[in-house]
Amino acid sequence: EYNFTNDGTVTGNITLNSQNDRLLITNVDHKLTVDGNIRNTGGNLTIKAGSIEVKGEITSKNSGGYFANTTILLKQNNNTGVNAIFHHVSAVSATNTIAIGYDSVPNGSTQTTDTTTSNSLTIDTLQATRGYAAGGNNKIYANNSNVEIKNMRSDRATNTVSMGDSGKLKITTLETNNYGATNITSSGAQVEIGQVTTDRYSTNSIKLNNNGTLNITEGITVSNDGSNVIKAGSITNTGGISANSRGKNVIEAGSITNTGGISTSGGYSSSNTITLTG
Repeated sequence: EYNFTNDGTVTGNITLNSQNDRLLITNVDHKLTVDGNIRNTGGNLTIKAGSIEVKGEITSKNSGGYFANTTILLKQNNNTGVNAIFHHVSAVSATNTIAIGYDSVPNGSTQTTDTTTSNSLTIDTLQATRGYAAGGNNKIYANNSNVEIKNMRSDRATNTVSMGDSGKLKITTLETNNYGATNITSSGAQVEIGQVTTDRYSTNSIKLNNNGTLNITEGITVSNDGSNVIKAGSITNTGGISANSRGKNVIEAGSITNTGGISTSGGYSSSNTITLTG
């Protein structure tokens, strides 16, 4: 266990490679900078900090039957706001959990004691894949925060983003493939996604309830028995909605603005189902 009482820097890599490896790094109310990579191939790593930047990659990977868990809890008790920057976060048959504004990993609840509106989280690439064991899992909890994920990918694995009851989420590209799954939930966040691509028996679930807004700028495409299930208070889509080769889009909203067209192709089982509830 390492406890920083001021802003701290880890020079080099943080590595765990055995099921018996346990590491707790605590830096509450201060910024932790990791100059290298975080590699977890079988242990349990927990980081608690006020803010964080990992300049290398975060990789959690099941190796030799050891299931790796990496948990990063970010909170500012002085209410100045969390600032988190990650460049590449990867889960390969393992679990990464990043929680903003929480003392512990949420258990089915969006309740948080951090009320600041200045929390921010930036991830260049968030990737979940399956190795030889079960699929990987990336879990993001970020109530009342501004979150930007440039590339979000799932291949035979699951990415989950829970925005709680407020905040903003921006995803440039969202790709789900090969029995993968993506789950985005909120009861009131503003969500913007560039391109949504779902393929080969995969499922994207975006549920923002009646108060959430969804803006899709590049379009929605689903193919090869994939499915998109989308629910929001209002949806704006400027790139079009397309279902191909047995793909299915199920969209429900109080209002929908779609200027890019709606299309189906590749057989009778491709479908777009759009329901207006307003």
